[in-house]
Amino acid sequence: MKKTLRFLSMGIMAAVSAVSFAQTNVTNKLLNPDMEKGVLGWDITFTGGDLWKKTTKNQADQPGFHGCSNTCLEVWRYNSGPMTNNSISQTVKELPNGTYVFGAYMMANNDERADIRDMIEGVYLFANDETTRVATNRAQGMDTLWAHTARFNVAAAVTDGTLKVGVKVEETNTNFTLIDNATLYYFGDMELTEALNEMAKINIANTVAIADTCLGKKMNVDTLAALNEAIEAAKALTTDAELYTADENLYWRIRLAVKSIKDYNKLAAAIADAKVVAEGEWTDFESRLTGAQYKRMDN
Repeated sequence: MKKTLRFLSMGIMAAVSAVSFAQTNVTNKLLNPDMEKGVLGWDITFTGGDLWKKTTKNQADQPGFHGCSNTCLEVWRYNSGPMTNNSISQTVKELPNGTYVFGAYMMANNDERADIRDMIEGVYLFANDETTRVATNRAQGMDTLWAHTARFNVAAAVTDGTLKVGVKVEETNTNFTLIDNATLYYFGDMELTEALNEMAKINIANTVAIADTCLGKKMNVDTLAALNEAIEAAKALTTDAELYTADENLYWRIRLAVKSIKDYNKLAAAIADAKVVAEGEWTDFESRLTGAQYKRMDN
């Protein structure tokens, strides 16, 4: 009986270990993954002067730059044609062999056109020999669907303890690309496609958590209904391709919700100020306030 229990306990421990080990965040293996220290830790190659540089794109005050905070890295050519070939990368060593997913918030577009995501080519997130095409629309006004950064992931197998990750630009038609807040996850012996699906679930859970912070605030009822619908739709999906679209849609709804919340707060403040004015004492001459209210307005 003791032997049976011992083997059962070992089996349970192995199962728990497998579950916890299936999704291990090893982002700390990357140097400067949040780009707060500029290009420190990242190797850069470039041709013709297109150099990755740090810039500030804060999600709080830059509509469309979701997932970007404080400093990020970008290449931008203003009115001078597409970027020349370049790359930014780093090599991580002494890793356990197995499947890894490298991801980041990115944007890659032609700054002269707002809506040509499907035509963008030549920008890739890579991990060893595996690549994922990066293409977005330009971040701009509130009325443009999909106009924001997106989360991109690429899965690769490590067989010698070494993983090279980064972004490469090759014969592109873009003039702007950006990267921020990179992550690295270890998925043990999981297949690449399965690992990407699991990573997408982690990403969507993070986006849902952001959306949830909006739900308790005042906003337009239609905007709230659309946000709830996007949240529920995202929770029902399981594959990388499905979840990528759901993630973009949810970010769009979050974007509209944040605007609606700000609009409500401005209106509420205006109404509160109007009540203060209405409760003041009024004269019959030029409808001016008297007493304390009048003095406050003059000051």
